[in-house]
This record gives sequence, structure tokens and C-alpha cells, in this order.
Amino acid sequence: MRVLRLVPSFFLAMLAFAVFGSPVKCSAQASTTTALNVSSACLQQGCVTTLTATVTSGATVVHPGLVIFCDKGPTNCENEAPIGRAQLLANGTATIRLQLAPGPHALRAIFHGTKTYATSISVGHGLSTTPSAAVAATQTSGGAVAATSGYTFSANVQSVGSIRPGGTVTFTDASRDNALLATAPVAVNVNYLPYLSFPTGSSLDLSSVPVTLKTTAVAATTGDFNNDGFQDIAETNSASTLNVLLGNGAGAFTPAPTPAGPTGAHGALLTADFNGDGKLDIAIPDTETNSIYVGLGNGNGTFTAATSTPLNDSPLFLATGDLNRDGIADLVLISKTASGGGAIHVLLGQGDGTFAVQAAISIGGDTLANPAIADFNHDGFQDLALYDVVTQQILVLGGNGDGTLQSLPVTAVTLSGNPYKDLSDAGTLLVGDFDNDGFLDINFTGFGIGAFLHGNGDSTFVQHGSNGLNYLFAADVIGNGNLDVAGFAGSEGYLGSYFAAQQITNPPGQGVFYMSTLILPQPNGYVYPVLAYADFTGDGIPDLLELNPLSASASTSFVPSLSQTLVASSSTAVPLDSGVHNIISTYSGDTFHSGSVSPGSEVDSAGVAYGSGFAGETGLQLNGSAKLQGSAIELTDGGQFESGSFFSKKRIELTAVSSFESDFDFQLTDANADGFAFVLQSNGPNAIGSSGSGLGYGNPAGGTGASITNSLAVAFDLHSNQGEGSNSVRLEENGVTKSLNPNFTAPVDLTPSGLDLHSGHRFHARIFSQNSDQIEVMLTDLVTQKSTDFTLFLSTAYPLGGSAFYAGFTGGTGAGTAIQTIYDWSINVDAFPPAPSLFPYPKPTYPDGFAPGTGQPFDGFTGGTGLGFNGVAAVNGSVLQLTNGTQFQATAAFEIAKVLPHGFFSTDFDFQIANGQGDGFAFVIQNQRLGSIGSQGGGLGYGPATPGGGGAVIGNSLAIKFDTHNNAGEGTDSTGLYLNGASPTTPSIDLGRTGILFYTGHTFHARIESDGTNLTLSITDLDQYQNFTTKLYSGSGLESLIPAQAFAGFTAGTGATASSIKILNWTWIAH
Repeated sequence: MRVLRLVPSFFLAMLAFAVFGSPVKCSAQASTTTALNVSSACLQQGCVTTLTATVTSGATVVHPGLVIFCDKGPTNCENEAPIGRAQLLANGTATIRLQLAPGPHALRAIFHGTKTYATSISVGHGLSTTPSAAVAATQTSGGAVAATSGYTFSANVQSVGSIRPGGTVTFTDASRDNALLATAPVAVNVNYLPYLSFPTGSSLDLSSVPVTLKTTAVAATTGDFNNDGFQDIAETNSASTLNVLLGNGAGAFTPAPTPAGPTGAHGALLTADFNGDGKLDIAIPDTETNSIYVGLGNGNGTFTAATSTPLNDSPLFLATGDLNRDGIADLVLISKTASGGGAIHVLLGQGDGTFAVQAAISIGGDTLANPAIADFNHDGFQDLALYDVVTQQILVLGGNGDGTLQSLPVTAVTLSGNPYKDLSDAGTLLVGDFDNDGFLDINFTGFGIGAFLHGNGDSTFVQHGSNGLNYLFAADVIGNGNLDVAGFAGSEGYLGSYFAAQQITNPPGQGVFYMSTLILPQPNGYVYPVLAYADFTGDGIPDLLELNPLSASASTSFVPSLSQTLVASSSTAVPLDSGVHNIISTYSGDTFHSGSVSPGSEVDSAGVAYGSGFAGETGLQLNGSAKLQGSAIELTDGGQFESGSFFSKKRIELTAVSSFESDFDFQLTDANADGFAFVLQSNGPNAIGSSGSGLGYGNPAGGTGASITNSLAVAFDLHSNQGEGSNSVRLEENGVTKSLNPNFTAPVDLTPSGLDLHSGHRFHARIFSQNSDQIEVMLTDLVTQKSTDFTLFLSTAYPLGGSAFYAGFTGGTGAGTAIQTIYDWSINVDAFPPAPSLFPYPKPTYPDGFAPGTGQPFDGFTGGTGLGFNGVAAVNGSVLQLTNGTQFQATAAFEIAKVLPHGFFSTDFDFQIANGQGDGFAFVIQNQRLGSIGSQGGGLGYGPATPGGGGAVIGNSLAIKFDTHNNAGEGTDSTGLYLNGASPTTPSIDLGRTGILFYTGHTFHARIESDGTNLTLSITDLDQYQNFTTKLYSGSGLESLIPAQAFAGFTAGTGATASSIKILNWTWIAH
């Protein structure tokens, strides 16, 4: 059974304060002056600041009227996120008290205006408050960005808190005696919006509040009910008793001295100053007595009941505004008539907490809900917006400025969706300038329906899609003075698991989210949550409280933290000499933020730099006929049927890359055949293909010679072997050379450009890629200065088998020959650091091996990072030693911090199996537990030793084995995919005829890649080049096989025969 939904009282309270429309303007109005006085005992978080506005017209004090107080944001904030509102007293002053959030402030007071007196705005008052904690911690990350004449440097500075960091970042080169490279100020980073998080243990303190006040609540709202400057909570319970929980400004609450007593009212709470005494009052519709209960605030958290306003109808929904422009708060009531229809009533405030009921307007049946008062057409008269549940329309009734409304809607917007068509699911309607264009908008959500209505300023709207949130709040979520929308993503009657705040964009779109994952307990029974949302701790960021009716947990609360990321970028490029440069970014800190230092960022870990040639090189591997000649590398030296290659020894990662470019000079002397290629591949630095038309890269389709699979090549061809032309450039992939590849652009003939690769001239080439589906080539003859450029298109992304690669060159000759020389070479990769992750799952990164102290035994585990060991696994020197030659062992080593595969990842590692007798190892992803381990022997530390056998297993897992022992017919060298602790024996792939022989003791490189559909394994012999690549799984169900938020690592086993198994390095990339 569906219970009657009590429209969240936090929403109605916010409507009361969110919008009062445009300031009233009339030719007969007298001019006014508003002066603002600001006083505080201290300018620190936790201290109360008093803002007093005085409004005069000449020598006359103005009374009554409304004053709106602003800070930050637009000059006129009343339709955005004002920090307070107050009625003018008889002496012409209006006062609010509050604790200002840490940081700078620009305070202003706005007199709203009445039909007698014109609006006016005070002079701004600037000040700055300090946080309660002396200094906030920061984190800095930095990196280098390739530029035309070197590198520029960028750093992200992340802090927690509402104060934006200032100061500078200094970039130094730790590999060159900390040489100063650049200094830059921190600035707003438009790419990284602030975001919210809810740290564990951050909650409000309701320990002094009796449990009954928390478990019987049916409605709640917020406000300062005792005028101490701190936000309080008012709630009604199932006994219709009004209670106040007084906040202390630091997140703790105590009950008010005495409850207000039974009100008889069961509706939502609406707050305003109805009698103009500067104290917050409460109005509640009472369906039991057909009246409106008004509790006049006493300024101490208690209320005195005003004379009840009797009605002929049953009151349902309330909103407040000033419809007759007399400066006194009025009410609009939506009611249910005795005959079952719906009616709209205007109740004009008398200034003493009582109201004069005006004639009703009848529209439709008993289907109206969620009124909001605002000036939608900028005529100075307040209008009424509301929702018709049955017709699914947002209606706007124009105001006449005299306390009456037009009887027919001036606007009726039909919403898209499929809502429940009864008042128990009336949704939430918020009004404000959400997109900062100066016009009022409407944000609506109801179960099954939702929309953002962009206001045009003339009572018309443009409808946009829903933000997908329920239980909406309108608030300044990140303390910048702008109005945001916050709420929950969930289903009917439930809060859901995501609390998100949305900044609406202009022009309107989906907007951007300051997202935070937050799980709230569901109330017991089919009831709706009672929520309060306000800044209870004085940090400028609203906090969240859930009161849980019928729930033993009584209440749940969350105090968020605001994370901000600023950027510092050097303005000019800095040239760097060849080699590794360890860039350090140092943030200076400021008055409120500590300094911080980034981890080192190696520039050519994302590129290579041989701008002056290759003399003394150590970062390249030369293969076949390739050799160093002076400072240049000859791929072929003029002999027949040669094949040569050289590659960078380190993999280059493209994960966070927007572009890469490679520059090199080359010369082809006595050039007859066949050509060379610039190659990106993922097999290993010793990769080499066939001679002749293979260009040292591959061989023709169907050929049996050596080739470099998992690769992409830009071929510079001297000889037309398959119709490609004898002076051409083309793309090749996966070690197969062909003249016409359907995946690529046709070969480009260089002859029309005046360039001739046979000329013996020296050329400069630039290869550039900003997108993974195209390669741009620029080629210049350095003798004639003729040049050309063209784009080679791919029909698919880089066929590299992953997002990291080895880069280099290959060359080949056949019966015809050439001397093919590369003089210099560089690759620059845009490696700007990514934004801080909302789900900060780290990744294993050991590209150069494992430093001592990288891990710790699982027994006695004390937490931290690195690897967790089980069995005899340990770091030995710079390698991860899984087994040490001892018999009958099961071992494991898993990364302590979980990875987040999400079905899209690639991982690379080099390994060696010495004395390759038995049994082998496995790469494992599992979410069973960090200390998981399987059986010894043929179980490889993962599963049972034989199919159907007993012993320990690792459940909830995926494993790929590297096996050297025949336990169940799998052969002496095999691999395979195994799930959930299955025996890693059979079925398997026999590697004996592929040339990949683990027992040889060679060093091997393995890459495991998942693109969400295909799980691919590639193994390369790094001592004697051979490569084997296979798809272990292909299908739409792959993501379901890969555990999410899992431990990644290795297991190994020995039996009667034993080997020494070493992992030499390991990296992980999540796509």
C-alpha cells in the first residue's frame, strides 16, 4: 500500500527562502538607501557574524519590508543562493546572524522594495575569515607536456576545504641537480570541477537528542530558531508535536528547552517571519482541523501559537511571498475542497501572524501540488508556479501585484515522462536561476518524471531532460555563491545510493555533477525519508541528516568535504637534453594551505629523445643487421637480404594522452630496395621481421617468415613489390605487408611532390597523431627544401594489443640493396596528469622492477601499499621471486590496493623461469581476499593440482597460466584461461610448436589485454625473438568474468620438481 507522501519539508523551507521574485519597481515609489553594518567578535570559523541592514527613505525609516543578504555570486543574489533574509523592524533595521565559511567574502544587503518604497542595494563589505584548522593539507601531481621547442610543465594542486589555494608551483629537474625549469601561479582549473566526498566517520552529533525525537519524525526543516547564528532543525512527529533541535555550529544538536507542544498539524513545515519581529516562525497545514497552524518564534527555539486561520477546505501545500507588495509575508495555499476539487487561496499577511483569506481560484480537480512564488516575467509582481499531477503540467498563474492572481494560467508546460498520477507522488518543484542567466528556471522531479525548465524571463520556458535525481534540494552546494541542485538517484520510496549535486550549464544541458557516492539506510516500512540539508558545521558546505522513522538506527548523517583542484602551467617551452628527466612539482602553500611536493615524473618514460644522435645510447635494443655507425644507426648497410630493427627498451604509455609526435632524420644511400618503417608494437624491444618486401617488419600475407604482430607501421618504400609504388609511404599492421590494406588509406606516391626517396638526400620526417584513427605525416627534403604532408587513415584504433607500446624502426633489403640510416629521433607524448579520480583505485606500477621493501608477508600484515606475500614469495634484489627452487610450494603475491578492471585493462610483465622443471605460475585477478592462495604443484598456487582434485582454491577469480610441467596432459609448455579456482591444467593451449618454450630459461614478455569483448594474451621471447598471440576469450560476457574492484597479482606452485620463477617488472593500465 502506498502511504501519503509528505512533500519533503526541507524543500518547502527552501522555497520560502529561495525566491521572492524581482525587486518591486513602480513610478510612485519613493527612493531608498540601504546601509550594511558587519560586526563579529572574531573572523574565524565558528564565530558568529552579525549583519544589520538599515533602510531609509530620506529621513524616514522604512518598515515593513524584506532584506536579502548576499555573499559571493551575482550582485543581486535573491534568485540564486542568498545567505539570509530578514524582515525590517519598526526602526528600519533587519538583522541576521551566521557563521561565515572560511575564506574571502563580499557581503551585500538588498532591500526588496514594496509598492511604496523602491529597491536599493548596499555598498559591498569585504572581509576574510580563517578556518578552524590552521593549515589544510594539499597534494600535488605534475608532468611535462610536449611542445614545439621543448616541454611545458603542468601541475595539479588538490586541497580539501572551501578556501581556494593560492601561491605558486616550482618545477625542477631532480635528475639534473634540481635545476630550476619554471615557476607558475596556481589558477582555477576549468577541467576539474570541485567535487564532494563523505569521509568515513564524518557525521553530525545527535547523541544528546532523545531517540524518540529521531524515530517518530514525519517532517523537518532548517533555520536559526534561537537567533544564535547557527542552523537548527525543526521537526514534527507522528504525535503532531513540534520540536526543535538546536545546533551549536559545530555539528552537534540538543533539544530546545521545551517543545512547542501539539500543533494538531500533520503537513510539511514552512518558515518565514510572519509577524515582522525578526524571529523565525513556522506555518504548517493541518488537514485534521482544516486550518493553518502558525507558530510564532520566541527567539529561543520555542514557539507561541498565533490565532489559527480557519479554512473551509482541507489544506495541502503552502508557499510564501509578498503578493500585494506591502512588505509583509503572505501565503498561497493549495487545498482540497469539500466537494473533492482543488482550489488555490491567497492569504494576505496582517503582520501579526494572522492572515486574511481571499477568494479561491479553482483549476481542475484535486490534482494540484507544490506551489512556488516568484516573478517569472520581470514585471515586479510575484506569480505562482505549481504542478498538476494528472495533466503532468507545470502551470504559471500571473500575479496582479495587489494580492490576487490571474484565474487562468499564463503558461502550461506539459512534461515528458510517465509519473504516478496522484498526490502521494507529487514530486518536488524548485524555482531559482540555476543556469546563471538572470532568468528564473524551474527544476522538477517526481517518481517517473523530471525536467529542467529553462526560463526565458517572460513566463515561458524551454523544457530539457531530467537530471535523474529525486528528493531535490536547491542550495549553494560548493560555497561559491551560485545555486545548484542536489538530490538522490533512486527509485520510488527509496533514497538510492548516489547523492549528487548538479551545476546547470548555460546554454542549458545536462550540466556537470559534483558527484559523491553515498549510501543511506532505507526507512523501515514503505515510507518516505525525512531529510534536513543545511550547513550545520560552518564550513560553507551543506550537511545531510536523515531521520529514520521506525528505524532502530534512529538517524544517519553525513558531513561532506569539498575537494578542489587547481592548475599551474608554465607559459613557455623549455628545451631538455637527451635522457631521462625526473620532473618535480613543488607547491609553495599559502596562509591556509600547506606546501606539497609531487612524485617524480619522468619525461621520456612517455617518449624518447635522441635529438643529437645515438652515440652512447643505452635505452635502445639493436637487432639483426642494425648497428651503430658514429652517432647514427644503420638499419641495413648495403648487403642483400638484410633485416634490421631497433626499439626503445621501455614501453610508452598512451593512456592519458591527447597526442604524440615523432621526429627523425633519415637518409637512404645507393637506394634500390627495399625500404624501412617506423613501427609501434607491443611484443618486445627485440622484435624483428623478414627481409626484402618485409622491410624488417613483416612478410606478405600468407608468408611464413618472421613478422612483428600487435603492431602498426608507417612504411617508406623503395621498391614496388606488390604494386605499392617504388617511392611511396603507407600504413601496415600486425606484421603483414600488402599494397592495399582495406583498413588503411592507399599508399601515397611521393613523386608528384618532388620528393624522391632514392635521391640520397637527407630527409626530415614528422609523424603526428592526435586521434587513434589517423596518422599525419610531414616529410621534408633537407637539400631541396621541398616538402609534403598527408594523412593516413585507419578504420580501427591502433592495432597494438593495448595502450602501451615499444617504438622504433625496421629496415630490409632483398636482391636490391640500400644503406638505410636514421640520424636522430624523438617522440614527445602529451602526458599531462589526469584529474583526481572519484574512485581512487591505484594501479601496480613497477616498470623498472621491484624496489626492496615493496611488499610484506600476509602473515602479520599491517596495511599500507605495495605487494602482499603468501608462502615464500618475496622481493629479491629488484625482482619478485615467486618460487626459489624449493619443492612442494604454493606462493602468491597480490597488490595490496585493489585495481578496478571494469572489463577494460592491459597489463604487461617480463618473467623468467630458471631450471624450468615445474610447475609454473599464473597471473590472477580475484576479489576473494588479499591472502588467498591455492594448491601447490600443478595447482600453481591457484587451484587444485588436477581437475576434480581437492585442496585450496582461489574463488571469485580469473587466472591465466604459464605452465612448465605436464600434470594432466597439458604438455610441458602451455597456457590457458581458468575461472574461480579451477585446476590450471586442462584444457590448455600447447605452446610447444609456437617457439615459446618457458623451460629454456629465456626472458619473456607477456601482455594481457581486455577490450570488454576480447581477452588477448601475447607472449614474446625476449632472448630469441618469437611471438605468440591468442584470444583466450571472445564474447559479450567477458566483463562478467573479470572480477571488479579486485586484487591483482601472481600465484605459483612447485611439486616434486621445482623451478625458480621470477617476475622482473609489472605495469597495469585501466582503460
